[in-house]
Amino acid sequence: MFEYKFDDKILDNIEEEKKFPYFPLPLVIKRAENSCLYDIKEKKYIDLTSNRENNPLGYSNIFAENENHFLDTQLFNSNNKIKLTETLKSLTGLEKVYFSSDLDEIYQLTSELLGVYLNKTNRSKILLSVNPSNKDSYQIKDATAELIPLNKDSLLKTLLSREVGAVVIQLTHISNEITFADDEYLTEVRKLCDKNNALLVFDCTDFSPLRLNKGLFNYNKEIKPDIIIVSKGFAQGLPLSCLVLSDKVSDIIVNESELGVYSPAYTAASKFIEDFQNGKSAELIDSNTDYITKKLAELLETHISFVDFYSSGMLFTMVVDVSAYKFAKQAFNKGVLLDTLNDSKIILSPPYNIQQEEINYFISVFDTIFDSLGSFDRLK
Repeated sequence: MFEYKFDDKILDNIEEEKKFPYFPLPLVIKRAENSCLYDIKEKKYIDLTSNRENNPLGYSNIFAENENHFLDTQLFNSNNKIKLTETLKSLTGLEKVYFSSDLDEIYQLTSELLGVYLNKTNRSKILLSVNPSNKDSYQIKDATAELIPLNKDSLLKTLLSREVGAVVIQLTHISNEITFADDEYLTEVRKLCDKNNALLVFDCTDFSPLRLNKGLFNYNKEIKPDIIIVSKGFAQGLPLSCLVLSDKVSDIIVNESELGVYSPAYTAASKFIEDFQNGKSAELIDSNTDYITKKLAELLETHISFVDFYSSGMLFTMVVDVSAYKFAKQAFNKGVLLDTLNDSKIILSPPYNIQQEEINYFISVFDTIFDSLGSFDRLK
């Protein structure tokens, strides 16, 4: 089934232990299948970092053989693109969609739209509730941008002056903790933006769709923004980013993508949405979330060094009383790829279609690692 011993010599050149969580895949991958990756020696690794990559539904090939595809550009458009556009408009209640194979291009397009809107409404400022590393994604000529914390509506009321033309909210903030935008906060921001004639932008790029079990793009669709930015996990690993616009900005003319999109990406995204609409995705995610929760709870009862765990949808955080970095390295050696938030927190974001056999395997690996790293650890 799974190989137990893995060659860890490729980790010997890592200078600092803390670098390891940021480079969980120092591997040359030969092939991928479902929840697993295989290196050039056919060693098998269960991937519990699928939120970092673009494969929330696993590494499955959904495309028919002998099907002809091409690059959608300003010169050519496919029926698949038109179908996906209409589906997104229907799902979000918004008016217009732009696509690109590159997220930076989508951010540039967003900045263009915001810049035109600010000029049109005589505004000169935007408020950014985003991870600090994302601030530079919103560069608008002759406009200032101010960072604000997430979920602080009283502060937002103070800062939302007549100069502000847009509020940009990244729905998840990641530092030593993962913070999610509250529905109550987003509802209040929507009211404030309407009152001040400001645009509301939801940046949904940090987490794969459905990951947090909060609707298709991880927010309540009743809270309708003016701009939605989507990329990660949307097209099952193929490069595809999109911008969905309300009628407040849909009449603004900007340059469409110059890079084009490989047409199967539209097919993959449409299939993703179809599975969401018919309930298949939700059923799969709920089933695996429940099973992983059950197995982690059993593990929690067994080890002192396993302090706690909690989840949002199919994103799990384990709190440990051993070095999370050493834990990640040992897991890697045993064929399990995982991520860390800091030296006491481990993040698990498995593909939605992970099998119970694979869950049982990584739980057994964790059980062994706690025995290895913890002193007088086992309770039973």
